[in-house]
Amino acid sequence: MCDDCRNAFKIKYHRFKVKAYPALALYDYDEWIKKNLYQLKGCYDIELAPVFLEKMLLLLKIRYKGYNIVPVPSSDDDDKERGFNHVKEIFSSLKCKFLPIIKKKIHYKQSDQHIDQRGRIKDILFIKENVDLYGKHILIVDDVFTTGNTIKAMVDLVEQLHPKKIKILLIAKTTFVERRNV
Repeated sequence: MCDDCRNAFKIKYHRFKVKAYPALALYDYDEWIKKNLYQLKGCYDIELAPVFLEKMLLLLKIRYKGYNIVPVPSSDDDDKERGFNHVKEIFSSLKCKFLPIIKKKIHYKQSDQHIDQRGRIKDILFIKENVDLYGKHILIVDDVFTTGNTIKAMVDLVEQLHPKKIKILLIAKTTFVERRNV
């Protein structure tokens, strides 16, 4: 990626809460971010993954040191077709332990759903068996925050396992979602 393209990544640092937990979205979900996420996910351009965190990587490593990453799951079919999990690839540069403890019951893509149907995600996600998060620091990560339904469903599941702390880190947030607790 050329320097001009790297510089087009404009960090916004949207701080908000999901339930009582601090969330940070690094960018607006604008056309530039959308295009580059599609390039990564839809065109299988895995080399693009580290660019999303590149400008603030040191700060993020310090902020989330000692955290365990719980990624929002993709469908197994999408990961298999792509050859990688895009969320894991983006956030792997944080050098935190990944705990892929949440799965999808069925193939379900939020972006394909009407906004009124997106709340159904809570019925699609489940925790794998024999998972222990008691006393751990958990960082829930995803690429895009739109309605907040997926992240709320993730928080609800993770809370059941009694971690010591929960934080949320997102690549981008849509601007039409009100800036309030969700």
